[in-house]
Amino acid sequence: MQPLPLLAWALLPGCWAVRGPGTVWGVLGGSLSVTCRYRANQEKLPKFWCYPGGIISTCDTDIIITSKHRPSVWWDRFSIWDNRARREFTVTVKNLTEKDAGTYRCGVRTGIGWTDDSNTVEVIVSPAPSSPSLTSPYATTTNHPDVTSSVSVPTQTTPHGESVGLGTTPSNQEDLSTSSLDMVVHILTPGIIVVLLLLAAAAGVLVLLSRKRKKALSGAAVEMDGIHNTLYTVRQTA
Repeated sequence: MQPLPLLAWALLPGCWAVRGPGTVWGVLGGSLSVTCRYRANQEKLPKFWCYPGGIISTCDTDIIITSKHRPSVWWDRFSIWDNRARREFTVTVKNLTEKDAGTYRCGVRTGIGWTDDSNTVEVIVSPAPSSPSLTSPYATTTNHPDVTSSVSVPTQTTPHGESVGLGTTPSNQEDLSTSSLDMVVHILTPGIIVVLLLLAAAAGVLVLLSRKRKKALSGAAVEMDGIHNTLYTVRQTA
């Protein structure tokens, strides 16, 4: 056995009884979780997350710790949950700050002497990634004219020769409606006149046909009277 591991094993006999991730990373303002595993028959012993102590003691200060009857504990930004069925416990730290970076110990409070079964964990907190720029490298800068400068608007000429802006503002909507009404009237008027002329012509034709029919009926009646008179004369002569 090498001298340094032998010395560590002699001074901290439980330093390899708990296995941790070694190093974990987090982002400023975010959260991170650390899971540490322990040996069998330690399920009901307290599990802790602490600042490391010196050579004599495992911890300098406990940050959060469970108990026999409380496998889950929440305090401030820290929480710890002991999954006794899997023999592992998880420590979660929320709203990370720069001060959270450093060295910690996760372990089992054995109560034997001044050392506990534990493992060292290094926490690294990185700055939050900056949001990507929305400006395209191919974007061009456009100088916007002053709002008081004149702006040309496309126009449309009505039948009256009036120019109507296509981009009419609400204040000009009344003028646009009037022009549109005049346009409709000018389009429909010739059609109405043509229809009226056709109706008049049809009425004239009907009148002529009616007169011809009356004349035909009168002629037929006169002819019938002549025939009756002729027959009557012939009968008188006979």
